[in-house]
Amino acid sequence: MTDATDGQPITLDEAREEILEHDEEIVDKNEAYEAQRREERFEYGKKRDERDAHEAHAKTTHAERAEEAAAKEKSDYQTGLAE
Repeated sequence: MTDATDGQPITLDEAREEILEHDEEIVDKNEAYEAQRREERFEYGKKRDERDAHEAHAKTTHAERAEEAAAKEKSDYQTGLAE
């Protein structure tokens, strides 16, 4: 086996060391990728939770307005009967 930089033969120990360094670089890149994915999943979850809370609030508000409208309509109807 030869060194890629100067074409000189390298020892088995040097080859192992280069392989280990390369493996460490790959592990570091994988860890960075996994950390990025965790952050993306966290942000997505946060946005999903915010959206769900907004939708729940909107449904509650809509239901409250519908109840108020029904109560007003009933009151108006009863007032109309009383007159």
